[in-house]
Amino acid sequence: MKKHRPRCIYDPLFQTNFWASYGVPAKKFVKAVKDYVGIEIKLDDIGPGRCYKFGSEVGDIIWVWTKAKDLPMLAHECLHAVHFALNDKKVFLSDCTDEVYCYMLQMLMDKILKGGK
Repeated sequence: MKKHRPRCIYDPLFQTNFWASYGVPAKKFVKAVKDYVGIEIKLDDIGPGRCYKFGSEVGDIIWVWTKAKDLPMLAHECLHAVHFALNDKKVFLSDCTDEVYCYMLQMLMDKILKGGK
């Protein structure tokens, strides 16, 4: 089995590390998590997609995963990622901050779908 390498995305504004595994079989994802962050997750616990927040020596990593290349599922998991990232920075969703959430969601999905850092 070829080793899966997640897409690494850095948001310099909020200094957040996102990793993405879009359309990756569950077994490859579980192995990548163990290889890159040293954490074992169980296949029974993950479903068709998940968003995890892992601590590492380089800071927190927010990792978005979907089993299939499914745009609605990607949007769902990316919104969890945005929520984790912005809540950590004390930017809570409100009428005054919703645009920040939308821009981060747009950036994250764009980088995952089109590539680039």
